[in-house]
Amino acid sequence: MLYRREPIGWFIVAMLLSGPLALGGASPELHESRTVIAHVEVGPTRVDWLPKAGDYERLILTVAGPGDLYVRREFEAGHAPFLSLSDAIGERLPDGDYTYEFRAISRRDPATREIREKVQSLGYESFDSGYLTIEGGRFALRDSEPHSASRSSLKPTTADQTIPEDLIVTGNACIGSDCVTVDDYYPLKLNSEFLGILFDDVTGISPNRDWAIDINNSLGAGEWFAVRDLKAGTVPFKIEGDAPQHALYVRSNGNLGLGTSTPAVRLDVKANASGAAAGRIQSSSATGYPGWEYLGETGAAIAYAGLVNSSQRFQISTISGNYPIVLFTNGLEHLRIDPDGDVGINCDNPTSDLVIASSFGCNAPSSSINAGSTSFTTSSSRTLKEKLSPVKIPDILEKMAGVGVYTYDFIGGPKERIGLMAEDFHQIFQRGSDKMLDGQEVEVALWLAVQELTAQNKKLAAQNKEISARLAELEARLTIGPVNKP
Repeated sequence: MLYRREPIGWFIVAMLLSGPLALGGASPELHESRTVIAHVEVGPTRVDWLPKAGDYERLILTVAGPGDLYVRREFEAGHAPFLSLSDAIGERLPDGDYTYEFRAISRRDPATREIREKVQSLGYESFDSGYLTIEGGRFALRDSEPHSASRSSLKPTTADQTIPEDLIVTGNACIGSDCVTVDDYYPLKLNSEFLGILFDDVTGISPNRDWAIDINNSLGAGEWFAVRDLKAGTVPFKIEGDAPQHALYVRSNGNLGLGTSTPAVRLDVKANASGAAAGRIQSSSATGYPGWEYLGETGAAIAYAGLVNSSQRFQISTISGNYPIVLFTNGLEHLRIDPDGDVGINCDNPTSDLVIASSFGCNAPSSSINAGSTSFTTSSSRTLKEKLSPVKIPDILEKMAGVGVYTYDFIGGPKERIGLMAEDFHQIFQRGSDKMLDGQEVEVALWLAVQELTAQNKKLAAQNKEISARLAELEARLTIGPVNKP
């Protein structure tokens, strides 16, 4: 917040000053003199600060509002500062009390820089401040501070002390309007309603970004330790009060722990949140990739795992190189997708579009299939089998005849299908579940039926041959001429 950092900042500046402009001999009237540098125009949705003529390099406007709201903007010479009711993305500033500070930074002249900085530190700079309020979505000026808390002046007075030499304190020190005693343990104590430290870069040389450390909210709206980027108006780092032990821990080897003081790897996250994930990744861009990208030792991107917002899918992919995607369980490979698209299950070298092996390393038995094939190629050598026993199904043809073929729809599933009913087919072998069909068993049943038909065909062929022979014999007898009677 604006007020939180000023008393400490000005105290430090005053202690560092040296030379003939020390406050000891200054007139009280001089401390009250300050040039008004801008005329304030307040409209319902916008406040404008119209600078008066002056030789300045840039203008700095800072505004503090409800909660931890803080705005800091810099304007080059010739550009009038302003504050709109809505920000760049259309979000409206909340109703409440605001404080503003308006400064003009003089042009840099190295020959007078030392004198100018001392003069500014004593209160003779171009500096305005005041109060605003937003009520019912409309701006208005206030004549007084928006809360009754007392605080010390922002500028040194005749009671302040300027130390023209280096300052060394061998004991402990306290800085702030509420200081009464020092702390017995900590060498420096900040004791004030408004706690913070301002790092104000006035060199005029790029980079010249200003930073601040903010402690809590002076209006009681929050407890935190925060680092504020004043130029950007952002808070890139904040720790709230009551954060758990070791919420953020950096070990001497560079390992980062979240929730642990013993991170074993570069980023080690430990959580204890029932029913919640330990981490989240989000990209608010419609074309973003909320996920992880993996780089090889050369720094080239090799793989990606995460969402693809533009197509609304979860994606695991290799980006470059000839890398397969491999899934291990219990230290063994169980799924592989080769760069050419071949898939192996328990097979680390699939030679077909899909290979399914019985164990790691493509060990037999295995099955494979290629696009366009209607059935798998399977391992079926005698060398791979034991305990062979012929299968005999009496009346196989009658049993097969009792298995009907139907068209059907699955309840709540695919429609217009054709096939067998598992309960009917189960009567043939009496094996496994009567709710499932094993395609290989169907093939075996058909094979047994063919064998039975073949046997019956041979039997009928033999009978036909015998009957044909007997008919031929009868026909031969019938063709013999008449017998002469004695």
